[in-house]
Amino acid sequence: MADLNPLYDSATDNQEIAADSQARINTPLAGGTIPAEDQEFLSNIKALVEDGTIQLYAPSSLLNDEVYEGLPLEGKSKADQNCVTMLGKIRDIINL
Repeated sequence: MADLNPLYDSATDNQEIAADSQARINTPLAGGTIPAEDQEFLSNIKALVEDGTIQLYAPSSLLNDEVYEGLPLEGKSKADQNCVTMLGKIRDIINL
């Protein structure tokens, strides 16, 4: 493994995490509230998914078909890539 990752140390692989470190990691951040505008955004995204406007495994559900059809091939390719990326991020948001 060391030949694949020069930082790999077999002595620390699967080592127990110290209790104080684990407690610090599991403590919520101070002021862990979501700002109102972020909460509104999350609610809007969730509503669009629930009503089927955004389909989590259909990138075309993010597209405006009229605009998309008017794009050159390069623009369509970029839009396709962006839709796949955005859906991945939306799935992450929904899973929060």
